[in-house]
Amino acid sequence: TECCLHSDGRANPTFSGQECVPSKEGVFFHATYKVVCEPRCWADGTCRGHGSTEPSRAAGTCAASVQPPPPGTVEQAGAQIPVGGDLRFYTVASSNGAWQTWPDQLHSMLKDLGYNVNMPELGVPGAISRPSKSPVCQDAASWEGLVTPRFGMVGWSSWGFSYESTEDCDSDGYREIAGYNVSCINAWACNPKWTGSVPL
Repeated sequence: TECCLHSDGRANPTFSGQECVPSKEGVFFHATYKVVCEPRCWADGTCRGHGSTEPSRAAGTCAASVQPPPPGTVEQAGAQIPVGGDLRFYTVASSNGAWQTWPDQLHSMLKDLGYNVNMPELGVPGAISRPSKSPVCQDAASWEGLVTPRFGMVGWSSWGFSYESTEDCDSDGYREIAGYNVSCINAWACNPKWTGSVPL
């Protein structure tokens, strides 16, 4: 049943995060309010000061194949890519994409949500599949074995990818954008020495 796909979202620590249990067909946990879904402790009679201390006779069961989503997630109807579907993404960024772990954390979260995330290595000069410089955090084990392709260099900016060439740059290395002179050097501090060995 739909009840089996959810966990309790109340702030009360007695119930919060517990898997939800459906009532038996045609039976209610509370006949007056016609409640058909309660947290596991309510069904088992272990809710510390709440409800009965005996297992509920109204409690039903969930099919073994039905697994609730992680706490804090919401099932979205009509999604383009359903849970279990194939999904891939690539990161193009400045140094934060090459050095930090946020692409890997996103990869790990998508897998935890049930998506089939398969991302082959890019195979282009400068691309890497793991962060080159980053602190080792407590959750590192959740993503250290993942292949998460990214392409980034120090100082790369989004405007640098908005032009296909530098033909409109003047002899001083600037192009005019909305009345402002903007450096054509796509590197940290607009320093040509920091453009790196990978062409933009």
